[in-house]
This record gives sequence, structure tokens and C-alpha cells, in this order.
Amino acid sequence: AAELVCARGAAMSTLEKAGVGGMVAIRASAQVVQDALRGAHCFETGDVQIAADNSNMGCPVSGTDAALEAELTLPEKYKTQRHEVITGFHSICVEPCLPAIRRAALKLPLQPLSNDCSLYSTLFAERLESPPDANYWCAQARGEVKFAGAVRAMLSQQRSTPLLVIEIGPSPH
Repeated sequence: AAELVCARGAAMSTLEKAGVGGMVAIRASAQVVQDALRGAHCFETGDVQIAADNSNMGCPVSGTDAALEAELTLPEKYKTQRHEVITGFHSICVEPCLPAIRRAALKLPLQPLSNDCSLYSTLFAERLESPPDANYWCAQARGEVKFAGAVRAMLSQQRSTPLLVIEIGPSPH
């Protein structure tokens, strides 16, 4: 798994040289943002998309610089802030690095998931029943992160032991 993490990071770092894309944080829920952007050309073409559904008050969008700068307009009541990132993660902007992620993921052995430890997907916002394959890892890099939904799914499960949640990401903050 560490090899996949390193390969994904190396693939994503190549996007910095291309200098394409960005992200904007919006203080609103993903549903509010989706409703506000519905019908906008950049949203319909996929040049801008919801990058993550983090919480009721946190939804970054991601996409090409041109679309973010020219077409992303929301009512003033929604505070926005441009992220300092190398590309528009979880959007069309990461497509050039997907073949490298696929190659790395194909090298991983698909081992059955343990019954002792549940793995919840932020791609599907549900518990995984089978190990993630190369298609999963490419979709996870390209698609919307459904963090809030994954947390809701975890919390909804009956358990006899305390819940321990570990989120692993590329940034220490």
C-alpha cells in the first residue's frame, strides 16, 4: 500500500509542472453548492466540480483555472477562498496522472478485507465489502471525496467496541 501512496504522490506532483487547475473552498454544504452551480456552463461541462463533501459548512470545488476564475460565481453570502494547491485535485485536472496510479495499483495484491477492521470508502460513502482495485484508486483520485457521508456511514453501524477513526491524507494539518 505504501508503494501506491508513493506512486500516487509522484504522479500528482507531475501536475505541478503543468500548472493547470486549482481549488476554491466554499463555506456551504455540497448540496447548496451543487444547487447554486446547477446550469453554470463550467459545472455542466465538468470544468468545475465538487471536489469534496466535507461537512455542512465545507465544500471545495476543483477544476481548470479558466473556469474557476471566469465562471465560478456564487451568491455573496457564501464565503470563498482559493486554495494554494498545485492542481485541481479530484477533477478533470488529474486525468493525466491516472495511468501512473493505475499501473501502481495493478501491482498490489488484492487481499480479502479483515472482519476485525472495517474500511470505509470516501468514494462511495459506505463500508467496503471487497478490497479496492485499480479502478477504485483511479476513481478515488478523480472523483468527489464523500468524507461526510463516509463518517455518517461509520457512525450508523452497530458496534460492540469503541470506534477509532483514522483519516490518512497528504497534509499534516
